[in-house]
Amino acid sequence: MKLLSKIDIRIKRGYLPHFINELCKAGCALKSLESIEILPEGERFSAEVLYDTAEQFRTVVQKFKRHPENFSVESVTNLLENFLHGGMLDVLGKGKFETKADYEMMVQGGAGMIIDKIRSGENVGDFSGMFFNVAMINWMRLKSEKSDVNRFIVQTIAERDSVVLKKFTGCNGFPLLMRADHPEDVIKVLKSIEESFFLIRMMEIESAFDSSLVSYINSEIDQAVLYRDYDELPLLLTYAVMKISQKKRISYDECNAGMIGLGLPAFRLTRLLKALGFARVLGCDNNEKCMMNVEKEGALATTQENIFSNSDVIFLFKNHFTVADLSKVRPGQVIISLIDDEEVDREILSNRGVKDYIPAEYLDLSIVFPGLAAGMKKNSIHHLEDQHLIKAATSMVQMKIDSLFPDVFGDVHAVIEKSLAG
Repeated sequence: MKLLSKIDIRIKRGYLPHFINELCKAGCALKSLESIEILPEGERFSAEVLYDTAEQFRTVVQKFKRHPENFSVESVTNLLENFLHGGMLDVLGKGKFETKADYEMMVQGGAGMIIDKIRSGENVGDFSGMFFNVAMINWMRLKSEKSDVNRFIVQTIAERDSVVLKKFTGCNGFPLLMRADHPEDVIKVLKSIEESFFLIRMMEIESAFDSSLVSYINSEIDQAVLYRDYDELPLLLTYAVMKISQKKRISYDECNAGMIGLGLPAFRLTRLLKALGFARVLGCDNNEKCMMNVEKEGALATTQENIFSNSDVIFLFKNHFTVADLSKVRPGQVIISLIDDEEVDREILSNRGVKDYIPAEYLDLSIVFPGLAAGMKKNSIHHLEDQHLIKAATSMVQMKIDSLFPDVFGDVHAVIEKSLAG
């Protein structure tokens, strides 16, 4: 992740190199530097600065302010904040118009032509947006324990993914927030809107304790359904395991996988790892219902200590462990974390000799969901079975890349789309 701000600053003559050096030491990057005014005692500059976290940039700005004899910070502007005011998503018509003549031809004329073509029996799919629309559904319960802040977060993620979808598939994403306490109510809402979309992408699904909800939705909804937590995340994790195993020349039948924090991703991942031939899959959660349901998928419900002590690959889905549990890790283990980095004591991992730690920031679902959506559309796939995901993961592993994960701007989307054919 990169952030961008502009800083207008007066710099004493001879201190420009010091300004640049302090930015670099703080981990920031100077995107542009423009001299605005020559002053008797120095120069006034406008600098665009790239950085990873707000705290990182704030700290270096405060450092400049503590030395007014050399630096005078006049203003700091968050350029991304200005750009994103109103949200990430912009919905625009293809027929841009500035004049009445444009309006009559591009808007009125365009709509009339499409309607005439539809009435004459031409392929409706060529002229109706609904055959290129994806509903980005976030389901939260009416009596949700999550705050309104979380509501805005999940909607921002849906906007972000809509932008990604448009870039790599040409399809239109529409973020929708659904409030319902019962699956029957969810189905009712989905059935009422599904004809406007070729694909329903279920993103946030609050409090799913087993995979029966997925089966229920699949059986009731006619349009294709894609699940972030049940399809996309398990695919990316399966690919990561396959890629690491290939690099380390590890045999699946000699591996134990452990999962801490159970839910839809863990239930699906259990089946995929078992299908690959993993010796054992272990699971643990503070919720007893989740423990029972992961065993139905083929895992062994156990303790956190047992997972950290006896797993070759460990997935951290939730922070359901203690420092004492984490201290049971050992050299040679691979730990893939989906929780906030500050919830994992990296010093313990280092002291215990764990070198293969993959934090959540590397697990970018933008690598996989555009290709899955395009593949489902092209091949008329209603929902993804386990074999679809294994086939997609295998195709990704066969890509000739040096890094662990493919570049989102590479050909990974076409590779995944092609893997769903046949």
